[in-house]
Amino acid sequence: QHGTDIAVGSVNKTEWHIAILRSGAGEHARALWLDYDTGGAHGHRDGLNLGLFGYGIDLLPEMGYPPVQYGGWDAPRARWYMMAAAHNTVVVDRQDHTVGDGVTQLWADGRVTRAIRAGGPAMNAGRRFERTAVLVDICDEEYYVVDVFRVAGGTDHTKFVHSHFGAVDMPSLELEPQEDMDYGGQMRNFRMAPATEAGWTATWSFEDRLDVLAHEREIGMRYTDLTHDAEPGLAEGWISVGSFDASEETWIPRVLARRRGEEDQAPLESAFAAVYEPFIDAPPERFIRRLGIQDETGAPLDDSHVALEIVMADGARDILILPDPEDARTVRCEEAEAATTDAEFAFLRLDEAGAVIHAALANGSRLTVGSFELGEGIHHEFIETSSGS
Repeated sequence: QHGTDIAVGSVNKTEWHIAILRSGAGEHARALWLDYDTGGAHGHRDGLNLGLFGYGIDLLPEMGYPPVQYGGWDAPRARWYMMAAAHNTVVVDRQDHTVGDGVTQLWADGRVTRAIRAGGPAMNAGRRFERTAVLVDICDEEYYVVDVFRVAGGTDHTKFVHSHFGAVDMPSLELEPQEDMDYGGQMRNFRMAPATEAGWTATWSFEDRLDVLAHEREIGMRYTDLTHDAEPGLAEGWISVGSFDASEETWIPRVLARRRGEEDQAPLESAFAAVYEPFIDAPPERFIRRLGIQDETGAPLDDSHVALEIVMADGARDILILPDPEDARTVRCEEAEAATTDAEFAFLRLDEAGAVIHAALANGSRLTVGSFELGEGIHHEFIETSSGS
């Protein structure tokens, strides 16, 4: 009656502290997940670890079960798999996350946009620790992910991103060897660049090393980092390729975005922002930038408020507005047709002429741009509309 595929949608397992956002179908199915706890039985120090599956491969893999075949549970390589720095997350002052649970702060499961925000100070020694992950469909085959990570504490914040087997290209960046980069784990060959303008990229080209793809095709992923005052970097992380009955090992590239502050300015506060674009054959022709956000009087707001613009090849534009939920207020984005909202997450898709094609908001009551309005002043946990619907 229902075919050979099991129909599953997005799900948030709040007691297990795992959220999965799903879209697409068949070979174009994708799943973006966020793990929002640390510790526990067989647990890792992996607070707010982000994962992504798409185009048939694991694009943001979890390290998995510790490779105890390399000397037992207390061996350095087994301990490495459980460390915060081994995961797709942010590390404060090069330390492991503390044991604790997070909570869901925002949940949106729409037709075009799906989002989760979760956080918990317990995972960061009582300090701010919050991540928003957004899955945005462009069409049945194409999509992208927006990632905003707000963190406070200490003087050194380092975001790590690793992907599937393959190589990474970081054009236009002059990376130099960096010796003082010990995170207590199995990483080597650190190369860093000075803090640069937001918008630098890292592009993965993947190797189907384990023969998981049903069709031979070139798959990659472009990562665009839009964090202000961040130092780009690249390192290699050790992984075990096989299961417990094998000893094959390798090193995979890991991208870093690092922010540092002075001791007399502690605690450091960061708002890491990035876009992930998986692709087949070649990176898409899109222009991505970070926009400024103002309050209702036109005064610029600080770095904790995030707005992004993604311009498609056909001239259509996506606008994502993610104000700081701890600084609740109505905000305006002058560079995005003066879009105004009181929501904690707002999304606009505009055609080449600037007309609204699609709009959504979460945890808010109003989103306006020109003569268009969504929400009508009534609070919504999530609402979405498309032109003609």
